[in-house]
Amino acid sequence: MNAGRESAEHAIEASSSLDPSALEHLHAAAQRAARTYFVAPPMQMLTDLVRLRDAVYHQLDRTHKPRQQAELYLIAGEVCGLLSLISWDLGNADMAEEQARAAHTYGNVIDHPSLCAWARALQVTVAFWSGRPRKAAEVATAALATAPPGTARVRLHSVNARALALIGARQEVTDELNAAAAELDRAVMTRCSTKSAAS
Repeated sequence: MNAGRESAEHAIEASSSLDPSALEHLHAAAQRAARTYFVAPPMQMLTDLVRLRDAVYHQLDRTHKPRQQAELYLIAGEVCGLLSLISWDLGNADMAEEQARAAHTYGNVIDHPSLCAWARALQVTVAFWSGRPRKAAEVATAALATAPPGTARVRLHSVNARALALIGARQEVTDELNAAAAELDRAVMTRCSTKSAAS
């Protein structure tokens, strides 16, 4: 009897889910935050992003559906990435790095290579502007091994080139810039062929 009751209670708890509109609102809020990043005052953005992140965490506690959890982890990663940018803008390199690491962790949790690559690119940027170009190049090189094709790889090659420039590795800088240009061309061609196929 106890086992039966426990099974029923667990099944009821496991069936807990969010209304799809809640996820829609959170996605929209994250997209709005990304669009307003360049024009909103940093302190206001910080407050709004922390509130959004906390709302995502609260919703994670309310659902047991794997797809909804994955969407929430994606939003959490995006918000932590934006918090990394804001922390850097406000002059706190340590917190910027922590937020970028958190974004990378969320990307790993849901096997999202683009989120992971973006988060690593944020870490690289913080590292080289903090006077640690060798660490930046190390992180970028490791991230490029798993980064998906497209803009994520372009960004990583570009920030790696900056880090290598600070070290004085001229040939490697040229190689990274060429790799970034080739990857960008490939991304543009892929996008154009996808649009042509859709037409």
